[in-house]
Amino acid sequence: MLDHSSSQTKTGRWRSFWDRSQFLVSLLLVGGALSWLLFAPDSHSDSKSPLRAATPKPMVDVVDRDSIRVLVDSPLQQRLERVSVHPEETTTPLLQASGRVIACRRPAQDKMGSPFWQFSSGELLDSYTAWKKAQLEATFADTQLSQIKELAETRESGLQRTIDRLEKLVKSGTETERSLSETKTLLLQTRIEDRKSIFDGEVALKTVLRQSNNEFLKLQQFGIDPNLLDDSPTDIDIVTAEVPEALVSLVSIGQQCSAEFNGLPNVKFQGNVSSLSPVLNAEQRTLRLLFVLKDPQDLLRPGMFARIGVGTDPRQVIRIPSDSILHIGNDDLIVVVNQSNSDSQWLDLAFQKIDVHEQINSIVEVQNGISDGDIVIGKNAILLKPLIVRALAKPSTAPVHE
Repeated sequence: MLDHSSSQTKTGRWRSFWDRSQFLVSLLLVGGALSWLLFAPDSHSDSKSPLRAATPKPMVDVVDRDSIRVLVDSPLQQRLERVSVHPEETTTPLLQASGRVIACRRPAQDKMGSPFWQFSSGELLDSYTAWKKAQLEATFADTQLSQIKELAETRESGLQRTIDRLEKLVKSGTETERSLSETKTLLLQTRIEDRKSIFDGEVALKTVLRQSNNEFLKLQQFGIDPNLLDDSPTDIDIVTAEVPEALVSLVSIGQQCSAEFNGLPNVKFQGNVSSLSPVLNAEQRTLRLLFVLKDPQDLLRPGMFARIGVGTDPRQVIRIPSDSILHIGNDDLIVVVNQSNSDSQWLDLAFQKIDVHEQINSIVEVQNGISDGDIVIGKNAILLKPLIVRALAKPSTAPVHE
């Protein structure tokens, strides 16, 4: 019994010793590892160490505030599409606008009638009627005034001749002073009456002219040039359209235009810009244009809506994909490849501001800022936008002149 108890005691002591030994060995190993990490020389400081990590070459670099470069054969450079630009002749409209027919010159309804205007609203018809009436009244008032002046001149010159004759007779003693005095009084009275008649005639003429001018301005407010309404051929129609203020510089009188109507899907009408509204729409910030379209078959009707293509005159233009345009702030930028770069490892890119027209079928017409033969970045140019933004934020390196 005692031997068995003594054996168990020895075994427990041995296990306790072994556990403590393992703990001490583990503690020494951990302490040694920590000491090596804290006090061992930095392997990165030794440039000849084979374990030193190689620094990767950057794919992009900001050169200046208007240029960047991309590493050739890098994943980014391989995704950038290059597009060579050249001028081409086109009749594509400079801009698109919505419009509607406001007046049609209709042929005579019978052999005895004459062509007439048909308008899109009763208010427009009333203004046109009032303008024509004022024109007739002005013509009548002008003729009346001319006749009043002619009558006054005839009466006064007749009385003056009578006075001249009576003065000679009075001197010769064959006529009395009383007759001469009465005739002079009659001439003075006639002059007063004639001046009053001429004044009334001038007031009447100015009144109708003012009324005619007011109706003229009303028609202009509707978008109609009243001068077109006189002696116009029977195959024209008048169409108005609203153009945003920012695009007003693209339009001018005489420009060719085309128009398509929903009710006539297979017919395209040709015309010209006739006039520009003298005032800008303050609420919509648009300018009203007036178009004259030829309609020999009398297909159009007042009130029909149209899609107007403004600026269809043949012209030489440079067009690029819309993907090439980067919108940064209030500017439109394009990235151009520097073809004179002698470093084959880098693709030098310059970005610059451009002015563009409206986008049509993913194609943008560039107004300026690009030349024939330039190579621009097309598809995936948006990938360069963060780099361009960073370049634009760099301080300018240009010298400051005091």
